Amino acid sequence: MSSRLLVVALLVLAACEAAPDTPPPATTTAVRSPGAEPADPDRLSLILPTANRALFEDAPERFYQGLNVTIDSMREEKWEGGQYGFVRDPVPAAFGRRTFRRVHEGIDIAPAERDSLGEPVDSVMAIDRGVVAYVNTGASAYGNYVVVEHDWSDSPVYSLYAHLADTAVVEGDTVAQGARLGTLGYTGRGISRDRAHVHLEIAFLINRHEGVWFEEYIGSEDAHGLFFGSNLAGVPPAGLFLALRENPDLTFPEYVASLAESYVIDLPGGQPLDLIERYPWLGPEAAAADPASVPAWRIEFTQEGAPMRVEVARTPVERATVDGVSLRIWLTSASTNRVLQRRGISFEPTRRGYQTFALYSTTADQAPRW
Repeated sequence: MSSRLLVVALLVLAACEAAPDTPPPATTTAVRSPGAEPADPDRLSLILPTANRALFEDAPERFYQGLNVTIDSMREEKWEGGQYGFVRDPVPAAFGRRTFRRVHEGIDIAPAERDSLGEPVDSVMAIDRGVVAYVNTGASAYGNYVVVEHDWSDSPVYSLYAHLADTAVVEGDTVAQGARLGTLGYTGRGISRDRAHVHLEIAFLINRHEGVWFEEYIGSEDAHGLFFGSNLAGVPPAGLFLALRENPDLTFPEYVASLAESYVIDLPGGQPLDLIERYPWLGPEAAAADPASVPAWRIEFTQEGAPMRVEVARTPVERATVDGVSLRIWLTSASTNRVLQRRGISFEPTRRGYQTFALYSTTADQAPRW
């Protein structure tokens, strides 16, 4: 994998100037109507979660709810902070560049309508049919939020809708595409009425045995269970919506495969990898392998930390090991949401990184301690 990273390095460098998830000009490709059935069940037919369609109107400043000046004083256009990716905590980087240390794993969509008191009134809708997997109305940085499980390419993929003013569904509800989940709001930590928005994520579930890992590493009450934030790995939502306008026949595996690879991690083999059991299309050969005979599992990640591919590595490892990084990682001072750090001319996981990668290696019996 390292050789492939080097091959694409110059292309990645050229893309460094672009802000993550920056929308290209709107296309004339129609979006499928709500509830429309694609010809192939693997092909996606999605809708935006609110009435705000500015993403498709080349008006990102109206679509994204950005950050305020005191938090984001280095950014000229504040809406950029509402995008997916490295758009938070700006710091200087190599060659006069500016980079960002913190990942925003979803997008913040601004309200399209407010009442006479300034309260947002937008309904938040399911982007696709599915089953309500989780509803939180208790303490959380996300405030009130709903998680919907979708069956995409025979795998469970999750959409999360956060900071809702209220919720209109309960766990176990089957919802149609466009079903009302709640009202856009500003519940949760540090959000004012002026910055009301719905935070949308589209994510993998990393491990069904999250509880074993949580007990080993966190130790407190696991209030959100499987839907604890660390157990969800998000992909760029706006990128997916825009890609579907360009190619209405796109599947979710195809979209994931199109993302930019940034680093490669090898994990100990000899045991099942829960991720590949749930998403076999990440690596059909790895999915077909006998876990007991696997020397090591190799996972390729985006810079933001979403898994892209899984392979069987030939060389055994005793703990999470960095097999390769892209040039972009070098140029952004190892911006990987604090999971990697540079050691001379190589990279290794940080303490946070070992904890993160241990979640991938957790089984029903144990969570590794590295």
